[in-house]
Amino acid sequence: MRWAAVMLALSACSRAEGNAPIDKPAPSASAPTSSGKEEATTLMNAAVPFAEKMLKEHGEFFPYASAIASDGAITMVAAKLDTEQPPAVVVVKKLEEALRAGATAHSYRATALVLSVRTTPPGSSAPTDAIAVRLDHANGYSAEVVLPYTIVGGKISYGTTVAVEGRHAIFAR
Repeated sequence: MRWAAVMLALSACSRAEGNAPIDKPAPSASAPTSSGKEEATTLMNAAVPFAEKMLKEHGEFFPYASAIASDGAITMVAAKLDTEQPPAVVVVKKLEEALRAGATAHSYRATALVLSVRTTPPGSSAPTDAIAVRLDHANGYSAEVVLPYTIVGGKISYGTTVAVEGRHAIFAR
């Protein structure tokens, strides 16, 4: 796994500092000296393996979301959908609405929206598939981490991880 590279990429887009596997407390959940970036990284590290599992088993995945709850537990976040198989763009919109509602209710302190995207990595002219993780934290930290990948023989190989300033789309500023 490329989590060390992801942590370095996240460091490059750090904005604001503050407080830290599914349904378990985040390791730094109660540590007052942890940052929003560290807590978002913890959440991303818990969320991405599901995308990897789906890619290995099905060659694709549908958008999904997870959050660190106010008590430090990492949980999956569901969205109410009007149809059984809506387009991905509708799922993303509904997941963002669900994440914003949880953030507004102070139920979440960090969120991750995980998407399948196409991207052209720096230094390349060819688009490739990638896992994109939109991270937001209650302290104002926001980043989008893009993990380009190829699948050969059922094995995922990652390219260069890219992290940029996020959209700040979940927590009110």
